[in-house]
Amino acid sequence: MSDELPKGWSMQMLLDVVPRAEYGVSVPLEEGEHGIPVLRMNNLRDGRIDVSDTKRSSDPLALALTLRPSDVLFNRTNSLDHVGKTALWRGELEDASFASYLVRLIPDPDKLDPEYLVSWLNLPEIQLLIRRFATPGVHQVNINPTNLRRVSIELPDDTEEQRRIATILTTLDEVIAATEKLVEKHQQIKTGLMHDLFTRGLWTRPELARGDHKGLPSEATAKEGHLRPTPEEAPGLYQESPLGLIPKTWIAEPLRYFVPQVRYGVSVSMDEDSSGVPVLRMNNLGNGRIDVSDIKYSGSLEAQSLLLRNGDVLFNRTNSLEHVGKSAIWKDELDATSFASYLVRLDPDPLKMSPEFLTQWLNLHRTQLAIRRYATPGVHQVNINPTSLRQVDCAAPTDLDEQHTIQSRIEELDRHRLTNDQHLAKLRQQKQGLMHDLLTGQVRVKKQTL
Repeated sequence: MSDELPKGWSMQMLLDVVPRAEYGVSVPLEEGEHGIPVLRMNNLRDGRIDVSDTKRSSDPLALALTLRPSDVLFNRTNSLDHVGKTALWRGELEDASFASYLVRLIPDPDKLDPEYLVSWLNLPEIQLLIRRFATPGVHQVNINPTNLRRVSIELPDDTEEQRRIATILTTLDEVIAATEKLVEKHQQIKTGLMHDLFTRGLWTRPELARGDHKGLPSEATAKEGHLRPTPEEAPGLYQESPLGLIPKTWIAEPLRYFVPQVRYGVSVSMDEDSSGVPVLRMNNLGNGRIDVSDIKYSGSLEAQSLLLRNGDVLFNRTNSLEHVGKSAIWKDELDATSFASYLVRLDPDPLKMSPEFLTQWLNLHRTQLAIRRYATPGVHQVNINPTSLRQVDCAAPTDLDEQHTIQSRIEELDRHRLTNDQHLAKLRQQKQGLMHDLLTGQVRVKKQTL
């Protein structure tokens, strides 16, 4: 790592400061509440233990090998991208054991602080180093703990300084974890609101003027732009459709009714020469938005002849089954931009559906499932024919103002999520820089004095 050690630091072989390593148990696991929770490789996350998905075992081996606070768990078997992840057990559950894909590293308390060890092992450069010891298996790779402990670690000789470093990084981890929970909470709120918006819709001015809300149990909340009552509360506001109950002011038709025209993208060669026309590819579509961080270009006349317009809806017709069908709306993120043949431009009838509403509807989970039923397998990917796509049933308000209001509600949530995502990314970046500075001694943490 660093060429010259700071004063008061030394280079030690892990074997000397981590004298013991214990394999986890190989026992049958099951769902339910019987037995003891057994941590697996998926429970190690960013230096922390995630106990949201644990299985249990009543096997005596599991009951005999329980975790202790400050135990260091090392993931010895996983995919190459994830093997070697390390986390600290802080007693998240009253009792727990750990599976055979994990190893408990037991540092000498007089030489190495457990939290310092976890932070050091999770340094990106150390992760790359220890993965060199990975040996291939059938579907995964394995790191022998004996080989791991031949790696040298640089650390303060004073364990108190180690603890001060670990405390700073742990505090930042807690901030990151709290931000992650906030992001997750906003996503749950958005998911619930999206369901309500695309099944109940919002009161419109014409409805209220007609008095459609009179006599309903939720009359007090019958205001323009507010959610309609549920079908259970007000069955008279709803009608049957191929998609189930929808508001009477909505219409359900195959997508071709709303989208009369589609256009395939261009099949052209692309390169890094920015003098050409930017060409969007399938990797540029994500979360309903366009990501232009990785763009390729084409100098062909075909690319120049098919340029995107502000508000164009792009549909990813070819990709892996997991990602095919994603859609995003173009908001003039770049000048004079085209799109590749794996994408399709959907042109909704402006009198029937707004591009924004179409994009949100296409990215609904239930819509994605309906769309993927039409996916046909290719060599390495699947394809969705736009003709088949336009057979999918779609429900939308006939009032375009309602569509716009629904979209504005979603955009408000998206703005909050984007802010939180950016804050989280900044915190993670800060952590990486701080880890490197503190764990190499480039920045020293002095002892506080009263």
